[in-house]
Amino acid sequence: GGAFASATDADSPAPDGHLEEGRFFTWIPAEVDAILDPESSALVQELYGITAVGPVEGRSVLYQARPPAPGEREALQRARHAMLQARSTRPAPQRDDKIVTAWNGYAISALARAAVARAEPRWAQAAVQTATAVLSGALGEDGRLRRLARQPGGSGGTAPLPDAVLEDEASLALACLDLFEATGDPAWIDQASARLQIVQRHFAAPGGGWFRTPDDGEALLVRSRPDHDGAEPSGTALVLEALLRLSHLTLDPQWQALADRGFAAHAHQLTERPTAVPAMIGALARRHAPAQELVIVWPPGADPAPLIDVVRSRWLPYTTRIMVEQSQLDAIAQRVPWIQGKLPQGEQPTAYVCEGGVCQRPTTDPGQLAALL
Repeated sequence: GGAFASATDADSPAPDGHLEEGRFFTWIPAEVDAILDPESSALVQELYGITAVGPVEGRSVLYQARPPAPGEREALQRARHAMLQARSTRPAPQRDDKIVTAWNGYAISALARAAVARAEPRWAQAAVQTATAVLSGALGEDGRLRRLARQPGGSGGTAPLPDAVLEDEASLALACLDLFEATGDPAWIDQASARLQIVQRHFAAPGGGWFRTPDDGEALLVRSRPDHDGAEPSGTALVLEALLRLSHLTLDPQWQALADRGFAAHAHQLTERPTAVPAMIGALARRHAPAQELVIVWPPGADPAPLIDVVRSRWLPYTTRIMVEQSQLDAIAQRVPWIQGKLPQGEQPTAYVCEGGVCQRPTTDPGQLAALL
């Protein structure tokens, strides 16, 4: 349905039935010799670093030890095809098909940001499909997310889905903001706002900041307030980032005020242990960066690609970007007041570059846009 399963197992069965880590993906010279002619086998073993004493249970992880020479590429392509066919007969690692809400939020953001950076509409469509699937499975009738979008092992489970934790709601809020930038659909702003309202209603801590678990969740000895980043960014950092971005879009001061309280609640960590909280430091950098707005708007049928290419070629981490056809302006302006009046000039795609609400003269020229940025 578009969502992402959480993992595959590291282990898979060897011919004797015992589970071995990495067995499905790794190789030994004898396996290559059994598939390929001697010349091709020697080439593959040299190029992909396959030895008799590989690092994973004596087996080798393929890597490119050197680039193939032009005369080797055709033989290498045939060899790879034969090896892939042989590998497909091995027992594959088991898949953990849990759909974890937070992890899918990260995937949605990655797809949406990549779609903008590479002008790849298929990735934007995939991001929308994933978000739709996750919201369909994880969003309860009470408007709150669950930790999983479905029970493991398929959709037939009857046990209630576990409550969302902070990073579930927060990562979906950020994902929705990324989807808005990728698609121009203002409904994603509404969804981001709904997620942050839930965060504030059920996860807020006295004095600022947020607990990882909801106020009506399982009773714990201690409700932790996450700050340190691990394999994932802390839920606190995700909330701060989302609050600041939504504040910049909507100009609603409540969002920035909540973010400021959150920063204040974690001032000790930010000043005394900044290397432990890099995601929160990133949000703090956004809080102090000049608020830049970029709008590219075009009349129906016009091609905005020359202007959009200028934006794609630059890293603009603290710039709020809106790139839309003129017909979408009114719907967006109901949520983003500062987009009002930013119309195409001379029936051409037009760029507006603003900082703190003060705009430069609009331009239809890609070279001038580059200079403004």
